[in-house]
Amino acid sequence: MRITGYTDKSGLKQNVFTSLVQECQLSAPGSRLSDNIRRKIEEFEKEDRIDVVSKTLDGCAPLFLACKNGSAEVAEYLITRCNADMEQKGLYEVAEEGVSHSVTPLWCAAVSGRLSVVKVLLKYNADVNSVSDTGSTPLRSACYIVRPGLQTSHMEIIRALVEAGADIQKPNHYGGTCLINSVQSPPLCRYLLEHGAFVDADDVQRKTALHYAVQEGRLETVKILMEYGADPWKVTKYGDDAFQTACIKGALLVFNYLIEKINTSTVMILPKVCNMFELLGATFLLDMQDMGTAIFLWRKAADIRNNGDVPVPKHYLGFHPVLRVQEFCTRGELDVFSTDVHQLKLQALVITERILGSDHKDTIFRYMYAGAGHADNGEFKDCIVLWNYALELKIQKETLLSSDTAFTIRAVIQLYINMFIKEDNQNQRELEFKDVANTTKCIKAGLKLGMELTRVIPKFMTQLENWDMVLNSWLHLVYLLLRLAKSAEEKGEVYRLVRHAKTIGVTSSSGDSLLHMAVSSHLSIRSGSSEADSKEINLFPNANVVNYLIYCGYDIHERNESKQTPLHVAAYKANYKEKVLKALLSRGSHVDLPDSRGITALDIMKTHAIKANVMQNISLKCLSANVINREKLLPETDLHKYLPAPCVEFCKKHI
Repeated sequence: MRITGYTDKSGLKQNVFTSLVQECQLSAPGSRLSDNIRRKIEEFEKEDRIDVVSKTLDGCAPLFLACKNGSAEVAEYLITRCNADMEQKGLYEVAEEGVSHSVTPLWCAAVSGRLSVVKVLLKYNADVNSVSDTGSTPLRSACYIVRPGLQTSHMEIIRALVEAGADIQKPNHYGGTCLINSVQSPPLCRYLLEHGAFVDADDVQRKTALHYAVQEGRLETVKILMEYGADPWKVTKYGDDAFQTACIKGALLVFNYLIEKINTSTVMILPKVCNMFELLGATFLLDMQDMGTAIFLWRKAADIRNNGDVPVPKHYLGFHPVLRVQEFCTRGELDVFSTDVHQLKLQALVITERILGSDHKDTIFRYMYAGAGHADNGEFKDCIVLWNYALELKIQKETLLSSDTAFTIRAVIQLYINMFIKEDNQNQRELEFKDVANTTKCIKAGLKLGMELTRVIPKFMTQLENWDMVLNSWLHLVYLLLRLAKSAEEKGEVYRLVRHAKTIGVTSSSGDSLLHMAVSSHLSIRSGSSEADSKEINLFPNANVVNYLIYCGYDIHERNESKQTPLHVAAYKANYKEKVLKALLSRGSHVDLPDSRGITALDIMKTHAIKANVMQNISLKCLSANVINREKLLPETDLHKYLPAPCVEFCKKHI
């Protein structure tokens, strides 16, 4: 008997939905809904059935759950008898990545490997090109899962999607195509190419499937892509073609195959071939610690350059200003230091920079990696030289708001702080003023642009967090500079660096001045590179830095976005340090300036025990200004009509 009339069915529909969801959650391939739930559903009119199956629990409707669990029978019932929306998206959790994606039932079934469900959805004309929240189609996402030796139904699902008209060319939001997602499976690559996939389609990094196949060392896929006309000379946004990618990644088998595919004897190609032998040798030495293969490859390049019919000279860069070496040109020059690992590594760095360029991400990474190796061996001076150079190159290439730059700066500061604390305890000094000053100058070069970019709309949280990390690091550098500066010249350099930041008005993402930050206990840094092997080092609030910032002209009454002065911040119990508070009070910092909530620094001080005489910071002028503002004796816009200019400014400061 069907339910009719004007009965309130909302509670009944909710109960049926709850039971339906429970059965869909427990469904499996071959399972059907119970007779009981089917009977209850079919007692509803068509519109009520649609209402029941459209409800969601934890972001998923019943159809989505049935598709995810592989029950084609349940899915078909919900579509045919309940008019379930096949395009209603649900949340698909990727446990290993810790993320969820908003996707359609077809996408969910395709990625989950539910072939029978995919066929049902296609049978009833589900949108074969529906996309996830990252713009990925069911076909593209299924392609990524196919792996050699992994027995799944995804290859059959891909065929079914293609036969149903899936767009092989459609990329996701980042330009990634089905072919790019398939480089791990040579048979799948061949299938897509046979069905018209564009072999040289590239993503936002201008990388093609060939680039990805090469960097992963997938020789069979490389051969298939080349067979279908892939362009080995097409370059990425970093300037890497297939040859250069093979050399950077140390893909020797791929490199040998590519060398065989081209005519290496032409005058135009020979310089490229020599460079690639040299770059591959640098990779084997720096990344794989394979000195023998590196020397073999370098000798091969030297022979081609000097013993062929046509000389192939290097693009000579001269004496490297940081590494203090020059690159070898002949086999004889190489043999001189062929047993000196340190010299060979310096050569590998010079070769990398010459061929890739100083602004290439892998050039910078290799300097950082080489510096880390020195740090691991306790060779801190060598590490500092390489890291400062890498930081200089990185800031020239990127802004201070980039994650790479911010984390590089933090790594340098962690090294400095560790060295400084250790040397303080041992009464010796290996960390030098010039090293810290060089790092500070690198950051100085990017401060103005970084500050301008933080004001650009829309704002991105990651970039703002990176900016705050840089300013945190900058203040730690000021701390070190003040401790290390001895001569008048060094002290003058510190003053100029700090004044520069003051002149351009550097503030944090929340509007804190550097003085606000220097009085906060949140300005900590860790002693190691990971949470497991590090501890928090708290050098702030720091009275020496606070006094120096005030000496350099920082305004003790500057307000942040919450209208708090540095004294407000310093007055909190978590930030309280007697010397810091006295530094601000002794400079005349007002204790009665209200923040955006009307709370003064004095109000905050009253919440915990402090040692400070604040009476000298409360004058008759302060009391008068507070009365004028509180009682609204004069309109703020008309203060200048009744008061002299200094008094107007004083009153406005107390608003």
